Amino acid sequence: MFANRVIQGYRKFHCVFWTYKQCADDFRFFKPLIQVDRAHLYGKYHGTLLIATTQDRNNNVLPYAFAIVESETLLAW
Repeated sequence: MFANRVIQGYRKFHCVFWTYKQCADDFRFFKPLIQVDRAHLYGKYHGTLLIATTQDRNNNVLPYAFAIVESETLLAW
């Protein structure tokens, strides 16, 4: 998913979401628990990186999905 907004004739980045095929294929082996963590992006690009992680049956922590949003708001979650 990719979303952007048009503001005064310019397109402004809103959010992006992605996952990898290997993560989606192995979803049936994950425990029914997903944890979401965030990291603030600084420098040239600002925003918040959201990462959804889970565990498999061997207690290995695996990333499942990623998202970059403008800021941490109810709309972004």
